[in-house]
Order: sequence, then structure tokens, then C-alpha cells
Amino acid sequence: FLQTTYWRTISDCLLQRHPTCCSCLKAASTQVHHFTYAHHGEEHLYLMDLLPVCRLCHEIKHELADVNRPDVAINDWTRDAIMKAAGLKGFR
Repeated sequence: FLQTTYWRTISDCLLQRHPTCCSCLKAASTQVHHFTYAHHGEEHLYLMDLLPVCRLCHEIKHELADVNRPDVAINDWTRDAIMKAAGLKGFR
């Protein structure tokens, strides 16, 4: 999936739109994080499920989610806080 024209188009658009990591707000965004795969293949309709991030922040998000602890897992509150800090309100 990550090598498809569809995904490259979506991710390239988001990375161009937000060249700075929307998590740390410092490094260049180089990857796009999925908050959920519930809309896999329909990401263009659910851009709010995606977050342009740097490689390190992307790895951290997956590490935290893999811990499987509700107090550190990425959740809706965390996503909303990150998006607000990055000025992505109404990001659709």
C-alpha cells in the first residue's frame, strides 16, 4: 500500500502542505502517520486521520501505541491536542 500511486499522492500532498512535523513542530515532516486504519483506501475522504510527522516522532507514536497502555497510547485527545498545536483545526 505504501508504494501505491494512491498513497504517494495523498502523503506527498500532506507533506507539501505541512513541511514541518505536526508533532514536535521542529523537524521536517517526512512521513504520514495514520491515527486509524478504519478508512484504509479512503484516506482522501478522512484526512483528519492522518498526521504529517518526522521519522522520529512517527517511531515514537508507534512505540507508544505498541505499549498497549491507555495512559500513553495515542488517543483522540492526544490527536486533537497535536492538531490544535500544529494549527490543523478543521484539517479535512
